[in-house]
Amino acid sequence: MPSNSTTDRSSRNRSILALLLIVPVSSIAALCSTVIAPGAIGQIIAICCGIWMLIFPVAWHVFIDWHILLG
Repeated sequence: MPSNSTTDRSSRNRSILALLLIVPVSSIAALCSTVIAPGAIGQIIAICCGIWMLIFPVAWHVFIDWHILLG
């Protein structure tokens, strides 16, 4: 039973890490493009954040949760 508990805790920690890496990105993009750096630099940061929000979940599933994909 301890191994199952350890696995659940590890899975939960990975999920929390994923959320911490993806959730603030949309706020950062909005702030940079409108308040912090309006103009070209803010738009570039917003585009990079958008790319991050598209690429990160795919990379997470391929490299971190690969065992779920294999079944």
